[in-house]
Amino acid sequence: MRISWLKSVVQRVGSTSWRVMRALDREFNAPSSSWLRHTGSPKIIVFVHGLLSESPKAWSNGNTSWPELMLEDSDFADWDIVVANWYSTVMSEEHTIEIEAERLYNYLFGAKQEVKIDQPGSEVVFLCHSLGGIVVRQMLVANPQLVQDHRIGCISLGTPAKGAKLATVLSSISKFFKHSQAQALTFDSPTLLRIHEDFHRLVQQSKGRLFGREFYESSGFGKNLRVVKTVGKLGIKVPPLVSLSSQGGYFGEPIEIQDTDHASISRPERKDSSSYRSVSKYLFQSHP
Repeated sequence: MRISWLKSVVQRVGSTSWRVMRALDREFNAPSSSWLRHTGSPKIIVFVHGLLSESPKAWSNGNTSWPELMLEDSDFADWDIVVANWYSTVMSEEHTIEIEAERLYNYLFGAKQEVKIDQPGSEVVFLCHSLGGIVVRQMLVANPQLVQDHRIGCISLGTPAKGAKLATVLSSISKFFKHSQAQALTFDSPTLLRIHEDFHRLVQQSKGRLFGREFYESSGFGKNLRVVKTVGKLGIKVPPLVSLSSQGGYFGEPIEIQDTDHASISRPERKDSSSYRSVSKYLFQSHP
């Protein structure tokens, strides 16, 4: 009887502690989007981070960040820059992709309008890393009027449109923690399948008002680690976390960015880094 009572107390204390931790996590990690440059330009680029991350950390290599490089780049002098955030931590378990996509919409275009992108006819380009690309695609299919009000670009970096192998392997862990965002990245995810089909349909119906490009990494995590370099010399290649087979094929053939892994693809060190150069080349030379 005493043992049963003790178990009940421990369970209640544990449950209460978890709720308190989740509340504190939401309080201290509440997403906030902001302008890095705001001149009223009709051309706007929006940075959107991935799973279990936040801006500006998602775009920083420790010395500089992609938004900062773009801010100093004369080629982008006439572009306004937004650094967007959405809520993704180990404790954001019930915050589904759909919920966060709608919250992101409200931060940028809707009732909350922390950023307030409201210039009719402007060109808004989303530069998304990993799951951030799925969140933006869901936001667009849920709010298709955006494609009518603006010309929308959707550039993804390592976004698993059809699922990620690591998320599938670790699915038992994400299920244990009831982490809906991580669960949605498995190969058999109905959420990914629906967003993939809906976004593909939206691209086809947009008549060129929704454009973009899919980029993906060339190697697995830790390309600069000694062990990875050693096995590379032996001809053993660590496969990418998000490969060609995970891409959606919405805008033609996806492009592999050489000398990148899933982390470094969003963290260029210089303007001549492969990922920064590839995205810039697309924006200025390739998109319609």
